[in-house]
Amino acid sequence: MESAIPEHLRRTRTRQTRISSSHRPLGRGVVPRFDDAQTHVCTAYLGIQHRHGAWPQAADEAWRWLLDSLRADGGAFTIDSAVFVDRTGHGHRLLACYSAGEVFDRWWRRTGHRWTADAHSTPQVGRFAEIFRPTMDRLEAIAEGAVWHGLTRLAGRVSGPVQEQGYWGAMRDRLALSQTDAMAPEGEFKCWVEGSLIRVRPPSNLCLMRTGQDWSQGGAQERQSYLAHIEPTMKASMDLLDASGPNLGCLCNRYAWVLGEEGRTRSETFGMSVWRSLEHLERWAEVHYSHLASYLGAVRHAQQFGDDAAFSRYHEVIVPAADQVTLEYRNCHEETGLLPAALAGSRPPAE
Repeated sequence: MESAIPEHLRRTRTRQTRISSSHRPLGRGVVPRFDDAQTHVCTAYLGIQHRHGAWPQAADEAWRWLLDSLRADGGAFTIDSAVFVDRTGHGHRLLACYSAGEVFDRWWRRTGHRWTADAHSTPQVGRFAEIFRPTMDRLEAIAEGAVWHGLTRLAGRVSGPVQEQGYWGAMRDRLALSQTDAMAPEGEFKCWVEGSLIRVRPPSNLCLMRTGQDWSQGGAQERQSYLAHIEPTMKASMDLLDASGPNLGCLCNRYAWVLGEEGRTRSETFGMSVWRSLEHLERWAEVHYSHLASYLGAVRHAQQFGDDAAFSRYHEVIVPAADQVTLEYRNCHEETGLLPAALAGSRPPAE
């Protein structure tokens, strides 16, 4: 089996892995293989929020402008469009946008910055941009199934099944930086308020995770099984993180339904969360009942359908340095994204 870490990113390891010498993974997970010359990628979450009733016309126009602007770059971006409702009742439209190298930054400097820079275009709604530009040693992704998503789709090429899967700690072991660095949090949140715009600088080594499920390719029995057994436990896990995440080290969590070309939800969801550290994410994944229920549900699904399973799943983790992150929130309520953590960190303690 291959190593998840490509040869050009391998270093003399100074930190212990959690894989045992006798480990023989049963999973079929593969990882994206980017060109060796690739230095970094960009993952951006661009969103719009609205509280009451139908979306105003100005919001629809702003959303169309965003989509048209990205598409004008000739397909240089891999984009997922999704919707979700947060715990305050605000509806959201969300774009998960992937690109290689400087592609996104060129678009952002030329055009995209208007998404949060213009205070007057959509005064009734909130808009935000959460942009992550990790170097290749600060990201990992693993996927199973017939359909590629996110970083795997961006790479366009995958490994064979990798050794670092099927044991607690594999997520960290797939990160090239983990060979020599503990990736512990460094620094504090800082924020700058400019009218209705809040800019946030996070600590280094926050942990961004996206985990997704796609059951669109399955037959009727498999789709029914997914909706009856896996989706409810997944939603319960996401709801718990949304409500109690800060106590577990989860600073932000969203559970979104992906939209098809026609604008209707398709048989695909993803959770997107930001954690105080990779260690906090590992602790939750390994011991918390909510994640274990989802994990075991996926294992049982694979056992039930075997080689006939068409269910695709993936996850990706990014542990960026502070200067690899841009966070901007315009007209957004204070529970949006990383604003709660940032604003709490910037306020003086109560007397």
